[in-house]
Amino acid sequence: MTSPQAYWSRDRRAGTHRCHRVANPLLAMLPNVINLPGRRQGVDAWVRSVLDFLKRESAAGLPGAEVIITRLADILFIGALRAYFTSPDSDKPNLSEALRHPGIGSVLALLHRHPESDWSLEALSQHARMSRTAFATRFAELVGEPPMRYLTRCRVNKAAKLLCDGGRHSTGRRARWV
Repeated sequence: MTSPQAYWSRDRRAGTHRCHRVANPLLAMLPNVINLPGRRQGVDAWVRSVLDFLKRESAAGLPGAEVIITRLADILFIGALRAYFTSPDSDKPNLSEALRHPGIGSVLALLHRHPESDWSLEALSQHARMSRTAFATRFAELVGEPPMRYLTRCRVNKAAKLLCDGGRHSTGRRARWV
């Protein structure tokens, strides 16, 4: 293989959901297909290494191969995301910069960990240590949508996952978690 190319589709990445797939707000920013040209600096070496390891592992049929193959697929996926979000030639929101931004990145982590909390723009901007206007403006620039809309999508995503839990929890309990 002289020039590996890696492709990911939204359908493959969502394969872990058994009921209707609801996109994670971060993953929803992705196009249907990510194409990583093999000749792009840095892509060729890591894709080739992981694909070679996948090939050897699947051919060997040793105990634990399925777990190793799953983890290698995770590495390919994360590497593809990293390459996609850090590519300079795109018009997408700069999620890579948003995650590295001290204020915006910490708020993104907070929203994903605790979407059920009673967040306000004021509380989020305080957590980011920014004024409300500066926070809302910078968040929208980097993430591609206003903070409260993003929070709503996080909540809807969590609710959808809870509804897919196979009836292990009551509707009232699920509602409190969102």
